Amino acid sequence: MPETPEEKKFRIQQGVVKRLAKEHKSYIDETNKGVAEIAAMRATEGHDEYVLKKMVERNEESRAMIGDACRRLSVACADLATAMEALGKGEDDEGVKAAKELLESSRIQVECGAM
Repeated sequence: MPETPEEKKFRIQQGVVKRLAKEHKSYIDETNKGVAEIAAMRATEGHDEYVLKKMVERNEESRAMIGDACRRLSVACADLATAMEALGKGEDDEGVKAAKELLESSRIQVECGAM
């Protein structure tokens, strides 16, 4: 049976939220890794100041992207919630259950991961 436009939008929104949650997490991980690398480089004697400066710049860019990714993830979560309501399936539907779990984990990630 072909999927309805509501089902298609719901499925697409689930993928969007998954992708943005992964992207948000990767920026946080990249920033944390960069902080550790910068600290290690500063601890060593004779480090190259230019390389250190570029590492700091890269880390600042990653940190700036966390806010943007967080904002886009929040919008995608709201869109998924709207698509879930438009779908009109009951609480016992597997797709709805999975979407609710995805929304909850994404909201927790946004609340805890925002820097």
